[in-house]
Amino acid sequence: MNVPPLEPGCPWYELSSLALPNVKWCEAARCSWIVEPANTWSNLAFLVLALFLWRRSRGRDPRLAWFAPAAAFLGAASFIYHASYTFFFQFFDFMGMFVYLGIPLTINAERLGLLGPEARARALGWGVGLGCLLVLVLYRAGIPIQGIVLAATLTVIGSELRLMRTALRARDYRFFYLMVAVMALASTLSMLDVSRVLCDPDNHLLQGHASWHLL
Repeated sequence: MNVPPLEPGCPWYELSSLALPNVKWCEAARCSWIVEPANTWSNLAFLVLALFLWRRSRGRDPRLAWFAPAAAFLGAASFIYHASYTFFFQFFDFMGMFVYLGIPLTINAERLGLLGPEARARALGWGVGLGCLLVLVLYRAGIPIQGIVLAATLTVIGSELRLMRTALRARDYRFFYLMVAVMALASTLSMLDVSRVLCDPDNHLLQGHASWHLL
């Protein structure tokens, strides 16, 4: 989709003009330090989530402790990306998503016997690095990089469905089914936003893509 540039003289104009993001969400870009207010401020939900996850993970499985810093990094990266309207910070937004999705992928790979505990961090690092490299390659090729996140999300779901058929299945799948439903709703709202089916560019309180962040 065509991504219009910022107006000359706007706070982020110089950095944005070097490389625009690969997508223009519905929300109208403002000539301000916060270019997309709704899409920017909605990322504070990730910081609230990070605090909840930090408190929840104390004294429990150490793998759960990874989620709090991952959520905080993702929220901060997505915040500055939508505030700046630049590909430079969009890159770090994708890095945050790869870390966030890479944690359950790594845990499930370990549960499936594909990884040992000593290889956890290394596998996560390689996965995030590969994802970041794909972002650069697909961006240069003009291919929507959002597809990488979709593929990673479906892999997380697929790995858990595989585990459900083994003795390694989890004890309770209520939150798994809730996660799938919430992700489906969030993805639908984001798609309706970018396709302009559900779009009010001048609404800087709530947008379809902002709803994706919140959900």
